[in-house]
Amino acid sequence: MEKDDRQFFINVLNHYLKDTEEISSKVLPTICKLVSKFPEEEKMDLLENLIKPKIETIKSLKNGRDNMVAMLEHLFTMFSPTVLLEASFHDYLFDIINNERAINYKIRAANVLGSKVVANLIKGKKYRAILTEYTDKLRLSKFFRDRQVYLWIAKSTHEADNEIFKKHFAKNIATDMENEKCATVLISMAKLCNVVKDGYSKSLDKIRVKLLKDGDPTIL
Repeated sequence: MEKDDRQFFINVLNHYLKDTEEISSKVLPTICKLVSKFPEEEKMDLLENLIKPKIETIKSLKNGRDNMVAMLEHLFTMFSPTVLLEASFHDYLFDIINNERAINYKIRAANVLGSKVVANLIKGKKYRAILTEYTDKLRLSKFFRDRQVYLWIAKSTHEADNEIFKKHFAKNIATDMENEKCATVLISMAKLCNVVKDGYSKSLDKIRVKLLKDGDPTIL
């Protein structure tokens, strides 16, 4: 695409985004896909000045949450997680996990955070601190839903990169969650044990053995 054609295209995008919030929020996921085709320099500019401001307005819409989550799923699939973290798009995932009431949206945000962000970036020094600090806070939270979200993130990380899961999640789960009492969290823990192969992680095997020993039919 030539530069003049790209500029024309940007003008068209802006036209759509100036429409009513309800309409523009519905076309935004498609616009994200189109923006991903632009050269890197222009792509970053469009993320910051075209897409990001629109996300802010979607957050306030009564029915905008589904469009926002779908758009973030598209973004983290189509763009490098490094690019998106540099532009602070991970904050939107954090916000959904921290403040969204609907469990479905929390799960979807946790899946993106685990599979697209943590699995790819936590091994690097630049982003390790922010990701570790956030996941540690969830794991150690007194609120059961936070601990449950932590396990969802762990599960999606394992599905994307089992070695990252083993290094950054398994031992922490065994250390801090072995004596978990909340049935809801224990169910998520059992589901995690079901997807991690027996014998792959000694730490998780420890959790698996305890769950089986307790033998609660409402958990297993």
